Amino acid sequence: MKRIAIILTALLLVLTFAACGSGEAEAPKISAEEALSIALTEAGVTPESVRNLENRLERENGVAVYEIDFKSGILEYSYDVNAETGAVTESDREIDD
Repeated sequence: MKRIAIILTALLLVLTFAACGSGEAEAPKISAEEALSIALTEAGVTPESVRNLENRLERENGVAVYEIDFKSGILEYSYDVNAETGAVTESDREIDD
């Protein structure tokens, strides 16, 4: 439970900082929490098993995308989730060094 609280706090901080620099941009339809849930479901991992989570809202070619990186078990995962549709646009996993 403590790990989930830490993850949610980190997500809120990321969203706060992302919103500071985007005065003219609309808020994304998909929240950071929803994007994380999509990535975890795709990866087949539980929130409790996640460590070293990074969830950033970025713009790629004018499209808002959540760039989500995390580790679980011996693997390191990377997902790009479209902030408007929730579609996974890129994914990668590799053995953690």
